[in-house]
Amino acid sequence: MEERGCRPSELMKYIDISFDINLSNVFKVNTLNETWLGYSMHHSSSIFAKASQFSRIKGGSNYKGVYIQFDF
Repeated sequence: MEERGCRPSELMKYIDISFDINLSNVFKVNTLNETWLGYSMHHSSSIFAKASQFSRIKGGSNYKGVYIQFDF
């Protein structure tokens, strides 16, 4: 990249966001007190906008998920 006059990025940028809701509060059932339904998103990006190997992709990549979490 330096031969082409481009400055490479050495940073990896990321963010993790998740939202949880306690199912006991939704369904009013005490046995679900330690059970949560959640949504998560992980976003990462680094050199994609500067590297021609990736067709100068802008925005990075997102990984989304829905999960159930419980304490046992």
